[in-house]
Amino acid sequence: MGAGASTGQFSAEGILSESEIDPNEPVENEGYDSDLAADHERLIATKKTPSAGIPTLDPRKGRLSLQPFGGKYNIVPCAHNLHKPAQYPDEFPADALKLPDDTLKLEFVHGYRAHDTRDNLFYTARGEVVYHTAALGIVYNRESNTQRFLADNPTVDGITGHTDDILCCARHPTGSIFATGEVGRNPKLIVWSSDDPRRPLAILQGFLKKAIVSATFSRDGTLLCAVGADANHSLAVYRWQTGTMLASAKGSPEKIVTVSWSPFQDYVVTCGVKHLMFWSTSPFVARKALFSKRGKIQTMLCCCFPGPDTTVVGTQDGSLYLFKGYQLATNMRRCHQVTHAVIATRDVVISGGKEGKVKFWTIDLMQCLKEVEINHPQAMSGCIKAMHLSGSMLILGTRTGEIYEMDTTSYTYTLMLQGHGYGTVWGLATHPGEHQMCTVGDDCTVRVWDVASRRMVMVRDLGAKGRSVAYHPDGSQIAIGLAGGGLVVLSADSLDTIHAKKDREEPIHELKYSPNGQYLGVGSHDNYIDVYDVGKQYGRMGVAKGHASYIRHIDWSEDSTVMQSNSGDFEMLFWEMPSGKQIKFPADTRNMDWATWTCVAGWPVQGILPRYSMGTDVTTCDRSHTRTVVASGDQFGMLNMYQYPAHKGCAGRTFGAHSAKVTQVRFMFDDTY
Repeated sequence: MGAGASTGQFSAEGILSESEIDPNEPVENEGYDSDLAADHERLIATKKTPSAGIPTLDPRKGRLSLQPFGGKYNIVPCAHNLHKPAQYPDEFPADALKLPDDTLKLEFVHGYRAHDTRDNLFYTARGEVVYHTAALGIVYNRESNTQRFLADNPTVDGITGHTDDILCCARHPTGSIFATGEVGRNPKLIVWSSDDPRRPLAILQGFLKKAIVSATFSRDGTLLCAVGADANHSLAVYRWQTGTMLASAKGSPEKIVTVSWSPFQDYVVTCGVKHLMFWSTSPFVARKALFSKRGKIQTMLCCCFPGPDTTVVGTQDGSLYLFKGYQLATNMRRCHQVTHAVIATRDVVISGGKEGKVKFWTIDLMQCLKEVEINHPQAMSGCIKAMHLSGSMLILGTRTGEIYEMDTTSYTYTLMLQGHGYGTVWGLATHPGEHQMCTVGDDCTVRVWDVASRRMVMVRDLGAKGRSVAYHPDGSQIAIGLAGGGLVVLSADSLDTIHAKKDREEPIHELKYSPNGQYLGVGSHDNYIDVYDVGKQYGRMGVAKGHASYIRHIDWSEDSTVMQSNSGDFEMLFWEMPSGKQIKFPADTRNMDWATWTCVAGWPVQGILPRYSMGTDVTTCDRSHTRTVVASGDQFGMLNMYQYPAHKGCAGRTFGAHSAKVTQVRFMFDDTY
């Protein structure tokens, strides 16, 4: 590890079974370098819309929820444990339901999607960098370290951005217009300007289904060709300024991963699983590539155009194929482990591979001019998935979310941006006294971010998927709950291991230190909350048993003697600490002063639940340190903000950007973020 990274020797193998250890980076097989197709189906299948009616409940668990303003009662399992604190007035002021005075503005996003995409990283004509992650198109200014966004605004009429995961990006020949395509049953292809990404120039929708996996502009920029993820992987050609579809065709029963338009002539090349086609544009018909004995049909992953009637294709076995017309002329074998990216000028062809090497070739591929290996102490992988050249500067995107910039005159490079590599980011914690935050997720890493400088400062490979994270009140330690039931405690300064243990077999969804720093509460998927004594080498002091479902959220009282918890069935229970004994009369806790409020159930947060909600569609919440507002995230990717306390019927502000459920929301220690 590099500066600030861990040098400890801890391995999750000591507390996890082999099935819980995250394997090495998945090996690509016939072009399926990721689970893109499965991911599309999963995303489509799991997209839900809010219920339109009152849900049917188990009468043994249903209860009436009290609400101060009358109207219909909601039936929720936790209702019998909701009690009005004594300090709450019987009659509320007129402004109790108004919008909060505070608002939010998206300032910066850490992340770049490349684990299941490619050719989605570009320079603009002004030298800025365009890429995408989640449902956001991002324009990054290197000099000011700031970003602008193509983002959906759920509070305005009309379409202002994407509402689902973006899977592809295409650059217009002018360098100031881009097109991005999303996943979904009826996906949108949005054309927008990097100068003002807030206002889309065109929205193309209707013909392509399931997802838009790749797109490309014509050489004069008037046409846009895109590929869908339907059973035929259909192609469509649009005159994007008018929204007119000029042509369409069936592509292939096998997956197509990229489509590219020659900058020299009007023909299009599609690459995919055992698929390579050359398409004329008038009429829009395809011709198969001819390989003869020089090569073979295999999974083709990328292509570029060094000159007229010349196409270079990168293959699954790492070779580079040079085609003259549609006839294979040259086969440079095994240049990479897998050739993921190729770009070309009139003088040089540049290729990038799975092993992290960038190679510079003569345009006939007969000679490798230079080879540069991309690595960094804080990077998890060097697998190159995207490249773009502007003048002498080459920008590179890797599978695990790093973006590098290389000077091709000196062949030196710098790490520009980082993010979690793949999967969901489950855990988020903010530092108790500094502008830093810590995250864990499915990519098996723990990462510490500096909010002020907008940079990642430390990273550590956990060897297992993370599910939750918490800072000690003095900021000296970071506790991490793992997907396999393990618990790891790291030094906040170095990410070295302090403690590691495993008392559960199910994921640790929630953990939180007591305000006095003496105890750590750990909630798991097997319905238990374990309480550990920090001063006694994290020895277990008690176990809270009583929930009928997995633990979602926990909060400590200010005096560290009581804990409240929410479970997956929206039950709310209270516990004596550190013994874990259940408090049988919840009314006794009605006037308790809570150090934090992250439980989505409770008297002061009733208003964060939508009408008819059973609570499961609100995934997370957090009260500000000033105790004036509460923020919540939901299953539909929305971030909401309300006055605190949030009474039933209160108005809230809604913000978009996420393409899936919001897993965590937290305020910084001073509420600036």
